Amino acid sequence: MYAKYDEIVTIDIEATCWDNKEEQGDQIQDIIQVGVAILDVPTLKITRQGEMFVRPLRSSISQYCTNLTTITPQQVAKAPIFGDVCHWLKEQYCTIERPWASYGDFDRSLFQKQCDDMNVRYPFSRDHINVKPLATLYLGLNKSIGNFKVAEKMRVPFEGVQHTAMDDAVNVAKILAKIIERMRK
Repeated sequence: MYAKYDEIVTIDIEATCWDNKEEQGDQIQDIIQVGVAILDVPTLKITRQGEMFVRPLRSSISQYCTNLTTITPQQVAKAPIFGDVCHWLKEQYCTIERPWASYGDFDRSLFQKQCDDMNVRYPFSRDHINVKPLATLYLGLNKSIGNFKVAEKMRVPFEGVQHTAMDDAVNVAKILAKIIERMRK
């Protein structure tokens, strides 16, 4: 199957997290929210977006995690499990057929690890775009910075709330659009 380059599927995740190793104990980090923004490559416009909570099976949401992400245990208690969310991504956003992007490598590596651990088919193509080093090069920085600061430096209006998967996916798609726009000049 050949990849389709008409759209880039931009992904952001939120995952269970803890203030320290002691609080984490023997819990394994789980993805608890997936945000998606579809970047139409010809127009560089975001054409679709979505998000889904994921019920964690190997960990619980700490107060630290709720403070960071605003996600509560009640919000994920009846959410779909990880395998069902991976299926949703493939069916709704054609993630196997299209390149996908994230800000940094954390989202890609956690998805891969959780798929491996839970024996779930990886829902993405091999064509991953790590926007973080591209943004660093675009801005001429000598070290990477977070997506909120990048948006500010690139004069890309940051929409929504940080650490909300769909809002972060939309903002990363907007950053990627600006990088692609410059590449076309």
